[in-house]
Amino acid sequence: FEQHGEPELGYSSKTNYFEQENGDKFYHFGYQLVERGLYAIGLPVLKRGALLFPNDERILTELAHIFEELKLYREGKEALLQSHDLVQTSFIPRYLVVFYSIMMGDLNEAAHWFTGLDQLLASVPSEFMENYEFMYGNIKTMLERGKLISPHTSLDSFDLLGWNAVVNGNIVLHLSEYGIE
Repeated sequence: FEQHGEPELGYSSKTNYFEQENGDKFYHFGYQLVERGLYAIGLPVLKRGALLFPNDERILTELAHIFEELKLYREGKEALLQSHDLVQTSFIPRYLVVFYSIMMGDLNEAAHWFTGLDQLLASVPSEFMENYEFMYGNIKTMLERGKLISPHTSLDSFDLLGWNAVVNGNIVLHLSEYGIE
């Protein structure tokens, strides 16, 4: 890393990660790698951290972020659900499970995990409240659109127009070069 102008990453890469008392070093190294777009290197670091510290919210959400960037929503959801207690008690992990369920095309699962998200929102520290309320509103609206749209379209893996309406709230007014589906 030092040869490529990344001395901080060079130092972090030389740390002994086998005898850690908490997930701090895994999180910070993984975060540094993710911030530089080095997902392929950050992934094993954060997976190891999640294995050793399965209830560390920072590690799990950063690991889920890598999967999200790679459009691997199922893997992101599974990473978060390895700590069922955390998903039950913390807003961001629960929100991400709902979002990933939507992105996987499972509105029923998303609705299941959405239940109780409002109570977790109420316990968010005030400095985060505005952003989290915005996130909550977006996910709630996606689920509402899905409920309205689902009787009129298949919402299967081929229904690009339907999912575009659910996720983005758009109605496509032109034919895609890939066809109507």
